[in-house]
Amino acid sequence: MVNPLVSIVMSVFNGEEYVQDAILSILNQTYTNFELIVINDCSTDNTKTIILSNNDSRITYIENNENLGLTKSLNKGLRFSNGKYIVRMDADDISLPTRIEKQVKFMENNDDVGVLATWAYYFGEKNGLINTIRDDFESIGSELIFGCPIVHPSVIIRKCLIERYNLYYDESIKKSQDYDLWSRCKSHFPIRILEEPLLLYRVHEDQITNKSKEQQKEITTNIQYRLLRELDIEPSYIDIQSHSILCGNIPSGEFSIESVNNWTDYLFRSKKNENKVFIKTLMKRYFIFVIKTVMDNPQKILVFFKSNMFWRAARPSNYLIYSKTIYSSIRIRFKKYNHLEYR
Repeated sequence: MVNPLVSIVMSVFNGEEYVQDAILSILNQTYTNFELIVINDCSTDNTKTIILSNNDSRITYIENNENLGLTKSLNKGLRFSNGKYIVRMDADDISLPTRIEKQVKFMENNDDVGVLATWAYYFGEKNGLINTIRDDFESIGSELIFGCPIVHPSVIIRKCLIERYNLYYDESIKKSQDYDLWSRCKSHFPIRILEEPLLLYRVHEDQITNKSKEQQKEITTNIQYRLLRELDIEPSYIDIQSHSILCGNIPSGEFSIESVNNWTDYLFRSKKNENKVFIKTLMKRYFIFVIKTVMDNPQKILVFFKSNMFWRAARPSNYLIYSKTIYSSIRIRFKKYNHLEYR
């Protein structure tokens, strides 16, 4: 196999605590034909000194003249890249040693694929396996209607397709910019997932503020509204709020369970004869919604008993979907990793 050049794009702002771990996890990859583009977004701590302490010709250091934010910095890195493929990397995560090698091999063997993500492990303040979505192009497309199944810093992207379809990050979006990008990518080419955890995704208290969470919820809702319209569904205000609850974007206590039942029933009746993959994804999401709601308040089961949607979802034909959902939610959930062993 020819080893094409890979451009790894990483933006960092005040990342002195974790950036060296991230850089070393790239420099120690089994795949060696890459350039690591690190954009320092006007850090005020020792980030610059730490980055420049790495004496490796594969590192390209870029320093912004002003704080541009993540979205603009990523686009800057994309335009500066020279590789056939773009690999995303965050400054507080760790790529496992064979990550790039395995992703490049997959992309070289699957010319139609534009984006390839992987599974990942949480570590830090939270531990467990994330992104156990199965590798199925149609189901990934359906999952995007209900949330983002792609771990952003796990992806590799075919650069020629970014340029061909102008698929850069939307610079008007400061949060969930990746979700917006994948929702646009899916119309042009397959998005696939490598069913193997190749990234350690660090969870820490500095990642997102309450204000950021609210911004993220609003942007996520707007993306899902657009995706629903692409399915020829025109949701009302109540519908989109119900959809947000179904997707876990807002707590169920802020809206009535009956409205979520009605919305789910409407989606089912609208698409049951034309989109089987979407219906499977819908049933899985509804199952998760029911379980979480009843676990929070067992008396709520009485509300579900009155719903036609609940009894439709309770049919034995859906049990396989639910069993796979339960399996995915507990699989290696409590396995812990010491990130120091990957240095």
